[in-house]
Amino acid sequence: MRSILFFSVLLLSLPLTTIAEEFKFDDKVSCRDFAVIFGSDKVTTAQKDALFELVKNKQVTWTGEVVDVQKDIFGAYQVLLKCSPDSFVSDVAIYPKSDKGILDMERGKKITAVGTLVSWGNLLPHVVKEAEISIPTKPAGKKKAK
Repeated sequence: MRSILFFSVLLLSLPLTTIAEEFKFDDKVSCRDFAVIFGSDKVTTAQKDALFELVKNKQVTWTGEVVDVQKDIFGAYQVLLKCSPDSFVSDVAIYPKSDKGILDMERGKKITAVGTLVSWGNLLPHVVKEAEISIPTKPAGKKKAK
């Protein structure tokens, strides 16, 4: 796994097209990579806009830690995720397709969301809509032999 230091060095020294290639900036971009690039003050807003066009309205599969579950100003549930351990707050707001199981989510739990990336946030979280959310299950432990 690449380190934040690695990302920072790249962002300081590489042109936009190289950043897009190096980070495999397409619909397979990880939530962590997205959060690092779009959280960097080394990448201009214009560069972020150009990078975002590569993934806008594409389906992404992102895994992260639940920071909170709340309703937005329109009354729709959103699941706030932290994708990078270095993030101070949530990186992305996930809007689920269905409210089913929404009240069972707990802070600190890992979830995976598959949905459409619709916007990136400068001060607000990035937004993924129409998401199917799953909570990864731990493999069943082996039974001890008697």
